[in-house]
Amino acid sequence: KQWYQRRVAITAGASILEFRFKDVYPLSVSFSQMVKLDSLDFSSNLLTVIPNGVLDCLKTTASFLELSKNRLHTIEDEAFVDMRLQTLYLNDNFLLEVPKALFKVKSLNILRMNKNLLTYLKRGTLLNLDMTNKLYLENNKILAIEDDALPRS
Repeated sequence: KQWYQRRVAITAGASILEFRFKDVYPLSVSFSQMVKLDSLDFSSNLLTVIPNGVLDCLKTTASFLELSKNRLHTIEDEAFVDMRLQTLYLNDNFLLEVPKALFKVKSLNILRMNKNLLTYLKRGTLLNLDMTNKLYLENNKILAIEDDALPRS
């Protein structure tokens, strides 16, 4: 595997961090000094996987995460555990299903998964997203949605 080697100077007090159009892959950047980070944008890169633990230091701070326009096909199950995200953009990737990692985010208000490769929403797929007020799944290839795939209001 090749790892992202480019050095980036980041100030510890930053609240918004954008890595758009940087050809970042895979995600292996440490954010341990980013104690006040509220918004993180990794859109338009070459990310394929979001591994467990890489975003751990953002658990108590980040409310917005932008991962659109990458090549994401996998988000590991514990990648977002205990995060307090309110908005998550996963548009224009290669996700075949709603990642189980999303079930760990209890505060998610807006989820965008437009333009992925979703074909089937199984029973219980989105039940844990009961706090999500806005769910966007446009331009997927959804063929079937099972009963109880979505939370009831």
